[in-house]
Amino acid sequence: METTSAEIDAGRFGTWETDLATGLSARSARSCDILGLPADRPDLSLAAWEARIHPADRARMRAAWDRVATGVAPVYREEYRFQR
Repeated sequence: METTSAEIDAGRFGTWETDLATGLSARSARSCDILGLPADRPDLSLAAWEARIHPADRARMRAAWDRVATGVAPVYREEYRFQR
């Protein structure tokens, strides 16, 4: 089931999209707010994102990312600690 923008707004969720070819992700203003990122610079490389993940969670996050990027997994769904 796909989430609508009204549901995203009502739930105050943040969203992002990643270009697998470049590794750049664009984040919504709400995502920037949640994560403590500057709203005027919502693009962040995978390496910069990974540097903000708690060190104990990085390998697991990267493995989940790689499964999606290589087509092994159809969706990215992983929980980890993000350091603001």
